[in-house]
Amino acid sequence: MTEVSQGFETSRRRYEMAGFAFSFFSGILTASIILPGIPIILGSFLLSGAAVIINRKSKSDLKSVIMLLIFLAGMLDYSIISGVESKLNVFDENTAVYECLITDNPAERGNYYQYPAKILSVQYEGKRYNFSEKIFLRIDAETVFKFGDKLSIHGQCSDISGIRNPGDFDYKLYYKSKGINKQVAAEKAVLLKENDAGIFKTMLYLSRDKVRNAINQALPEEEAAILIGIITGDKTEIDEDMREAYMKTGLSHILSVSGLHVGFLMLLLTYLMMPFRPDRRLQGFLILLIIVYYVLLIGAPLPSVRALIMLAVLIVGKGTGREYDLLASVSFAFMVMLVFKPLAIHDTGFMISFAAMYSIALIYPSVSGILRNIPSVIKNPAALSMSVWLGLAPVLAYYFNYISIISIIINIIAIPLSFIITVAGFIGVFTGIVSKTLSLYVFSVDYYFINLLSCIIQKAAELPIAGFYVPKLPVHFYALYYGGISLFIGFFKSAFIRIYIHRLALIYLLAVVIGISAYNLPSGDLKMIFFDIGQGDSCCIITPHKKAVLIDGGGSSRNGDYYYDVGGKLTLPALLHQGIWSIDTVIVSHLHDDHMEGLLRVMEVYRVKNIVLPKVSAGEGNISKNSGELLNMCGRRGVKIYRLGKGDNIILGQGIRMDFLQPGENSNTNENENSLIGLLSYKEFNALFTGDMGKEAEDLIQPGTLMSFVMKVPHHGSGRSSSKEFLDKVKPRVSIISVGNNNFGHPSGDTIKRLVDTGSLVYRTDESGAVTITTDGENVRVKTVKEK
Repeated sequence: MTEVSQGFETSRRRYEMAGFAFSFFSGILTASIILPGIPIILGSFLLSGAAVIINRKSKSDLKSVIMLLIFLAGMLDYSIISGVESKLNVFDENTAVYECLITDNPAERGNYYQYPAKILSVQYEGKRYNFSEKIFLRIDAETVFKFGDKLSIHGQCSDISGIRNPGDFDYKLYYKSKGINKQVAAEKAVLLKENDAGIFKTMLYLSRDKVRNAINQALPEEEAAILIGIITGDKTEIDEDMREAYMKTGLSHILSVSGLHVGFLMLLLTYLMMPFRPDRRLQGFLILLIIVYYVLLIGAPLPSVRALIMLAVLIVGKGTGREYDLLASVSFAFMVMLVFKPLAIHDTGFMISFAAMYSIALIYPSVSGILRNIPSVIKNPAALSMSVWLGLAPVLAYYFNYISIISIIINIIAIPLSFIITVAGFIGVFTGIVSKTLSLYVFSVDYYFINLLSCIIQKAAELPIAGFYVPKLPVHFYALYYGGISLFIGFFKSAFIRIYIHRLALIYLLAVVIGISAYNLPSGDLKMIFFDIGQGDSCCIITPHKKAVLIDGGGSSRNGDYYYDVGGKLTLPALLHQGIWSIDTVIVSHLHDDHMEGLLRVMEVYRVKNIVLPKVSAGEGNISKNSGELLNMCGRRGVKIYRLGKGDNIILGQGIRMDFLQPGENSNTNENENSLIGLLSYKEFNALFTGDMGKEAEDLIQPGTLMSFVMKVPHHGSGRSSSKEFLDKVKPRVSIISVGNNNFGHPSGDTIKRLVDTGSLVYRTDESGAVTITTDGENVRVKTVKEK
C-alpha cells in the first residue's frame, strides 16, 4: 500500500470513529428528549438487524445501517439507565432511620450543612433494608460531622429539586448522572462510628486533605483557594466575584481539573523521570498509574476521566509504535464514557470538555492554515484559542447564557501562567512531604503568579468588550451556526466545497435570513410567567410582539453570613431562558427586598426603558435600604422613572393595558399597604397583580373593577389578606401564590380554603414551580414546571 493510500485509509478510519461516537451520542440525546419505550427501540433494532443482512453486499448501505444500529444502541443505553429507580422511593416523605456513611466534606447552606453520603441500611416500620445508594444528607448547622463518620439518621427522604423555572438547568438529572437521586433531611443525627470509610477511600481522602493543608499553610486565603481549585477542582472556597470573573473571561476551565491539568502533570512527571532513563513502556505505565491515583484523589470528575482515557490511548499507542490521532482518541473516549455513563450528557463539565476537544481536532487545522504566515510561537496558541472559542461559543451560550469575547486573547496569556501555577503547585505539594521550608519557597512562586493571573482576569472581566449575555436561542440557530462552521472547515478540506463555495454560501445566507425572520415573527399570544424565586415575587409578561414587562424581581436570601443572590441565580437566568433581549418596563409593586432587590442584578445585565414605582411609600426605615441604589442605577442607565397610583394606566402593547387601582394619595406606614395594584386587560382576559397588600388596601378598592381570570394572590397567601369580601369582588378562576420556604406561615391554610371556596384553581410556586399563563385574549392555558 502506498504512503498516500495509507494516509487516506487512516483519515477514513478516524472519521468513521468520530461518526460512530456521534451516532451513539445522537441516540442518547434523542432518547433524553422523546423518551421512547424500550420495546419500540428493540423493535427498531430487529428491523435494522434485518437490514444489515439484506444489505451486507453493499458497503455504503451497510455502513448507513450500522450507524443506525449504533444510534439505536445509544437510545437503548439511555432508556435502560435513566429508567433505573431509586430504592429509596418507597420511603419518600416518611420518617425512617437511615444508617449513613459521610463520604466527603459538607457544603454550608445557611442554617444547615449538606453532606455527600451513602445509605447503608434503612429501618422502617420494624423492618431493616440493606442496600447501598448515594444521597445528600441535610443536617442542622449546629452539628458538624466529618469524612468517614457512620451516622444513624432519623429523618425524611425526598427527591433532589429539579427545574424551578422554564429553561432552567435540571439539577435533578445532573445529580442522577452522578448516582444521587435523593436527599435526606435529618431530624436527629447520632454518631455511630468514626473512620469507617475503608482503607483505600480513607487514603484518597487523607491525600487530598494533605494537599489542601499544605496549600492553606503556605499561601494566604484567597491565593490558596484558587490553587486548591486549580489542582483539585474544589471551588467552594473561591470568592463568588472571582468565580464570575473567571466565567466572564472564559477561563472557568482552569478551575476545573481537565485535560489541561492532566497534561501539565504528565509533562512534569516525564521531566522528573528523565534523569533515571526508564524504559519507555515502564515510564508510560508509571505516569499512567500516578495520574490514575490523582484522578481518583480529586473525585474522578468526568473531564479528568476523559483526559485519562486519552492519555492511556497515547501511552499504549506509543508503546506499540502507532501514530496518535486526536480525533480518533477523543471519539474513542467519548464512546467509552457514554456506553458506561449515558446520563453524562446532563453533566455540563462532560459536554464542555468534549466540545473543546472536538473543536481542537476539527477546527484547529483550518484556523492554523489561515494563520500560517505568523510565527509559530504566536500562531499555535492563537489558533488553539480561536478554534476552541469557535467550537465552544454556542455550548457556553446554551449552558451559561454568556459568550466571552476577551477569552480569545486572555487564554493565550492565561494558559502559560496556569502551567507555571499548576506545576509549581504540584512541586510544592511533593516537596512539602520532605521539607515544609523548601515547599514555602516553591509556593511563593505560585503566590506571585496567582496574583498576576487574578489581576489580569479581574481587569479583563471589567472591560466593556469582555463579553455579553445571550438569551435562550431556538435550536435552529445552533444548527445554522455549526452549519457555518462545517462550511468553513470544508472549504479547507474538500475540493467540492471550494468549487461550489459561492452557491453554498448563498444557500447558507438564505437559511440564516429565514431563521432570523422566523425567530422575530409575532406569536399572537400574551404570556405571563410567574417565576419560582423562593419567598418573593417576580412575574414576566411577554406580549404577542415580544415586548417584555417585569413585575418585581424577587429578593436575596440571607442567613447570618450565608448569602444567596436570588436576583443573579434565579431571576436573571429565568429571564434569559425566556429569550428576552431587553425589558421595556419594570413595575415595582412596593419597596421591600423580597420584591425589588433582585432587580439590581437584572438591571446590571438588561437594558430597561421604563420603571414604574408606587406614587407613595412608607418612608425611610420602613422600606428597603436598596431602594436608593435602585433609583441611582436608573439614573446612571438612563431609565425613565414613573410614580403611579390609583387612576393611572399604562399601555404595555397593542391592545394590552394595565390600570392601577392603588395606592391612593395617602401613604401608609405599612409598606405592604402601599403596594401598586394593577389590573391587566387583553381583549376578554384580565389578570390582577396585588403586590403584598393586606385587608386595609383590599377594602379601599371599589367593587366592579376587579373581576379577573387570573390573580396573583396578595402577600404570598398571608392570612391577613385575600379576605372573603375581596375574593367575592375578584372571583378569580386561577390564583397563583408566589411563595418559598419561610418562617411566616405563608401561605395560610385559611387563605387557601377561601380561594378554593370561590371555585379558584390554586397554584403555589413552591409546589408547582413557575406557572405560565398563555392567552390569545379569549382562551387561557395554564402550565406548570412541576406536575401539580
